[in-house]
This record gives sequence, structure tokens and C-alpha cells, in this order.
Amino acid sequence: MAIPARVGSTLGQNVLVSGTAAQALFDAVALWEIRSPRAADEVIAAAVDALVAGVDSPSLRELAGVPASADYWTLRPLVEATLGELRIPYPGPGREDLEIAATRVMCARLLEGSLTARDLGAWAHSTIGHEGASRLQPFVELDDIYDLSDDDAAVEALEDAARREAMTLLG
Repeated sequence: MAIPARVGSTLGQNVLVSGTAAQALFDAVALWEIRSPRAADEVIAAAVDALVAGVDSPSLRELAGVPASADYWTLRPLVEATLGELRIPYPGPGREDLEIAATRVMCARLLEGSLTARDLGAWAHSTIGHEGASRLQPFVELDDIYDLSDDDAAVEALEDAARREAMTLLG
């Protein structure tokens, strides 16, 4: 069953579940793999939401029941099995691909209004870093520029620039 993937997503046409459930699982796993804070909670919540939406598989049920305190190595086999059963591609495969997938999630949140440009920059700086994917350096550098900006006009210009970069990455 084909799903309508979000613009810029890496989800393809062979995904077994509906668009929003597949996208939510993919997004949560991308953030979890890049080790974003609270990402394990998001993976588990996405699994629960998928079950509520009518998606079902043995490993999805198990993943939805895992406590949020579970460590990476407890979750990893369940995440792999769930994505495999539902034919959702695993984010990655390389570190740069994973960084891009996770940053796309954060850019979508910026454009939806659930994340500020400053928070996106801080996330990119701490998660991607200056040694990360060159394509993502504008987001990493955003944090540095915010630290040097103190007037409202400069901050507004930074927010506009961040939104443009986000649209470019997603588009």
C-alpha cells in the first residue's frame, strides 16, 4: 500500500501502513537513533498512536508496551522488527543520512510552529555539531549566531533565515 510521504521524507512507496502512522514512526526513530532527548518516549508514543490508528504487528504491540526507561539495546531489536514488519525504511543507513533525516523532522517542527528557530539551532549544534553533515551546517551555525545577536531585528532575520533553510531542506 502506497503512502503519501511528507515533502522531503525518505519514505517510499512500499510502506505497508498509512502515511501519518508511518511518518510518525520513521520520524521518531530518526530522532531516537541520533540520540535526541526524550526520543525513546517518542518512539513508544508513535507505536501506541499507530496501534490506536489501527496499524498492527506483533513487534509494534511489544514496542508500544515497553517502558520509557528502556535502554537503546532493549528498544533496538523491537524498532528494527517493527519497521521491517511494516515495511518502513530504517533511517540512515550512514551517519550523515541519519543526521539529515532527524534534521528534517526538526525542520518540520519549526515550520509547524512547535519549535523555535533558536531551539532548532541549539538542537543542531548539540546533536549534529560542526563536524556533522556539511548540508546541515547552516542549522548548527544558527546557534552560534544567536549567541552573538542581541537586537530584535537580527533575531527576526535569523528566524526568517532558519525557516528558509528548513524549507530548502524539506523541499
